[in-house]
Amino acid sequence: MIKRKKRSINWGMGVASLAALNSYCERKQVGAAITKKDRIISTGWNGTPASHDNCCEALCDRCNGTGQKLEPYNDNPPSCVDCGGTGLKSKTTIIHAEANAILFAAKEGTKLKGTTLYVTMSPCAECAKMIIQAGIKKVVYKEKYRLTDGISLLKESKIKVKQYEGK
Repeated sequence: MIKRKKRSINWGMGVASLAALNSYCERKQVGAAITKKDRIISTGWNGTPASHDNCCEALCDRCNGTGQKLEPYNDNPPSCVDCGGTGLKSKTTIIHAEANAILFAAKEGTKLKGTTLYVTMSPCAECAKMIIQAGIKKVVYKEKYRLTDGISLLKESKIKVKQYEGK
């Protein structure tokens, strides 16, 4: 009998990174993969709901799409606080990658208790709440989101959280 090697974190993050390629978002493509016992349970990426156009961003209303800070400033860099200097802001209809993966599993009737979530960007607080309620036991993220309250919430809820250290 051939003994199969246990899959590594690289495998789960690789699936999440591939899922991110499905996103139409210009500012940031984010992907997620939910696994259990070396099987892919669900995948998701950031984007708009079904039947909506695939445009994820709009011009930032604070800087009128310039990316520049309009009010007087003394700090560096002089970029807009809302869009981070990109001139683009995510539409309010965007669904985050981890939420899309959880919602797809729910739509298909797949239980997520005891699973691991791999995501290319750490979860925001709203997604962290969904992760907790779905029963996911471990979250591995690649890049840290600018707000870290989602990570804190997961840790407070005794969910294992780990930053991916590969490429």
